[in-house]
Amino acid sequence: MQEVQSSRRFRQSGVLLGGTVLSLALFLGITAKIFDPVPVVIVTTTIIAYFISNTLNYNETSPPLPDSFFEVRESEIPNSGNGLFARKEIAKGTYLMDYGGEVLSEGEYFQRYPTGQGRYVACISESIPFPDFGKLSEPTYIDGIDASQSNLARYMNSKRIEEGANVFWKKQRFGSRAMHFYAAQDVTAGDELCFDYGSNYWDAIIEIEEE
Repeated sequence: MQEVQSSRRFRQSGVLLGGTVLSLALFLGITAKIFDPVPVVIVTTTIIAYFISNTLNYNETSPPLPDSFFEVRESEIPNSGNGLFARKEIAKGTYLMDYGGEVLSEGEYFQRYPTGQGRYVACISESIPFPDFGKLSEPTYIDGIDASQSNLARYMNSKRIEEGANVFWKKQRFGSRAMHFYAAQDVTAGDELCFDYGSNYWDAIIEIEEE
């Protein structure tokens, strides 16, 4: 846990230092009349507007699809246990559901998983990429290992995008942190729903199997 925290703090400190140096350079450049303040203001405003727009794009206010749209049965992927299947047609871009589970702080997560290898855990990155902002500077973990505290999303298996994953996700870092799932393509009744878990997940599984 300390290694993870130290690495994140180093990265956050680097971002803070870089932002401070850039701001100081712009200020001195404008003061010395090296830079025209109008383009600087325009560029800065554009960056802030993009950041806000991109952030809002990750928020989700629509209701998820009812559970009746899905069913859990044996996966079509070998050695994958159960999988989640569509019972009805779902249009591309449809919001399916969030990843449900017990919400854990970083300390709680590493207390439960000392090696940091929770197979049913989704990690939502920190809201603010700077140090010393309390929980806003720390990631949030959603643990779906307990089916009674999770939802149907825990049954979705993994396929890489190039292998035909038909679901994609967005992680909401501001407000109520969450992981939202959407249909990446038109889904037919009977299709198994899969998304790409990401390389970090598979690296962790390989480490577990090699122990």
